[in-house]
Amino acid sequence: MTFLEAQSVLNSFIDLEKSLNHRDPSEFKLDRIKHLLQLLDNPHQHLKIIHVAGSKGKGSTCAMTAHILKEAGYKVGLYTSPHLYHFRERIRLLDRTIQSSEGSDVFLDCISEQQFAEVLTEMLPAIESVRLKFELGSLTFYEVITALALYHFSKQMADIVILETGLGGRFDATNVVSAMVCAITAIGLEHTKLLGGTVEAISREKIAIVKTGKERVVVQKQDHAINEAINQHCKKLAIDPFWVEEECMDYEIPLLGKHQRRNLAVAVAIVEEVKSLGYNISTEAIKRGAQGVFWPGRIEVIQKNPLWIIDGAHTLDSVKELVETMKELFPDQKALLVVGMSDDKNFKELLEELKPIVQKLIMTKSNHPRARLFDEQQLNGIFEDIPITYINSVKEVTEYLATQNDVALFTGSIFMIAEVRKLCTNIKV
Repeated sequence: MTFLEAQSVLNSFIDLEKSLNHRDPSEFKLDRIKHLLQLLDNPHQHLKIIHVAGSKGKGSTCAMTAHILKEAGYKVGLYTSPHLYHFRERIRLLDRTIQSSEGSDVFLDCISEQQFAEVLTEMLPAIESVRLKFELGSLTFYEVITALALYHFSKQMADIVILETGLGGRFDATNVVSAMVCAITAIGLEHTKLLGGTVEAISREKIAIVKTGKERVVVQKQDHAINEAINQHCKKLAIDPFWVEEECMDYEIPLLGKHQRRNLAVAVAIVEEVKSLGYNISTEAIKRGAQGVFWPGRIEVIQKNPLWIIDGAHTLDSVKELVETMKELFPDQKALLVVGMSDDKNFKELLEELKPIVQKLIMTKSNHPRARLFDEQQLNGIFEDIPITYINSVKEVTEYLATQNDVALFTGSIFMIAEVRKLCTNIKV
């Protein structure tokens, strides 16, 4: 099978990520991926796993943890979502002994086209067998690529695998694993139709990645209701979680914002738990890993003259962190804000939060099925004293901004900032 053929096979599965606002909670179940993995000889059972859930910060935390463990000399499988440009970015293998090949991928250590095609080819008989089990329902894109990641990491004999949950925790496809360490990052209201309408309900879905009582558990301490929901679950399993309360100021990181210091504190706590299980991780490895972390699209400067910043903030809490960081970086200057959002977001709430840092506003949309098309009537009363421009495509926005000298901030959805980043870098996808 060629890579193009493999890509076509993967894209033949239903992609729930493209229509989350219209999905029913009953569509999310673990039976299909469990059966698929069983037919593949349960590769996940041969892996040492760190499992991370949360509403925000979990991707950055996973990346930081992976870079630290790589610097400690381990071969680290890293599975995250969503991707910026290509689904291969979700599956990475970090290893100090392997020099990454040159290429146009945003991560040079992601699974190659050849590897992807080879692994999917091996999996096809098992996939077809699951497809014939009509009572299980239809396999999804996310289930197949999650199983593929676990199978690939097992074949590559990864020392440690770090899994970021995609949605929630309890019924996320990653929750078929047994982890040695579980971590919970910041939690907020998100995907309420699927996860529940309160932070307590959402917290219960996230902490459900802790299943046996044998896991070491790291939790970012937050609001009382969230802490209590997590603590109740841990008590039932006789687990005393490690609560992370402070930002980590001991190590330098290239990622901007105080929230990344909080994420680093969680990553360091995860590493300490791994270390207590017998792994050799020096302070120097933590230092090098923190300094070397690369996590694009999170308050990332992609152009300096004029200054353009991109950030994938798409929840109320992440937008608050973005505003806080922008005020720190530019205390005496407001930004030209470019916003493109998915149609399942409470755009009025998010835009109200962004108002303090805005001098001008451009509303646009990404080239994605979930992108919202804004009109003037929708924004009435939100930005009464701020000029608003409506531009239909991201490419047109960048062409318009080429004639401006303002600090420009692009935010609202990961899909929109991926388009901006592609136009400003040499990424070829």
